[in-house]
Amino acid sequence: MELKQYVAAVKKKIWFILAITIIFAILAGVYSSTMVKPVYQASAKLVVNKTNSEDPNTPPSFDSINTNLLLINTYKEIITSYAILDIVTEKYPQITQSSSELSRSIAVSSAIQSQVMTVVARGSSYEEAASIVNAVAETFKTQVTKIMNVDNVEILNTAKLDQPTSPVTPSPIASILVAIILGLLLSTGGVIALYHLDDTVKSESDILNLTSSPVLAVIHTVRKQDIAQRGNSVRQTIPTGEQTYVSSNN
Repeated sequence: MELKQYVAAVKKKIWFILAITIIFAILAGVYSSTMVKPVYQASAKLVVNKTNSEDPNTPPSFDSINTNLLLINTYKEIITSYAILDIVTEKYPQITQSSSELSRSIAVSSAIQSQVMTVVARGSSYEEAASIVNAVAETFKTQVTKIMNVDNVEILNTAKLDQPTSPVTPSPIASILVAIILGLLLSTGGVIALYHLDDTVKSESDILNLTSSPVLAVIHTVRKQDIAQRGNSVRQTIPTGEQTYVSSNN
């Protein structure tokens, strides 16, 4: 029974719930489109192999491939280390970010059982992100041979500077969807909470629940338009030309 009462309370306040939800959606859309700075992303792919020192023309063995796979996590740490990023900031003056800022804007990932690493960089523009990721890839290629004594580093692809792209964040659509869900939850929860806290008596059933006493009479709310309609109906029942008298005792 109480669930039905909650549903009825929500239906009664449906316009309030919709208004709050629409306000949340509008605010989220305005905030994400005008107040949040866009962030762009660019990526490059690298592969690191250790060639056979005895015969470079011989394909790598199974053990060599497994060793390279185990070293992937090490390569990931090297790419984001200051040993690489300090050289990037010195060698590429167009990159204005410091080494610590670069370490926060770069991420490295690889698929399971794959020697291919994907380096991703983020910036305030796509050109900035592409310049950063390409500089990091080139620097890693030249420095990792000294750090890890490997001699076969290849850049599979770099980020193209003229590639059109859209920002990865913010996403106005995603922000609006989240705001709609949040607005619905908060407004519906508020309506249910207010209904639960409201202890006023509104109907015969409320009296029965509180006192267990029978209801003898119910006085409904009388509106002005009801009185006007009642008066019109009474006047219409009096025949035309007849007069009514009220007796008074002197």
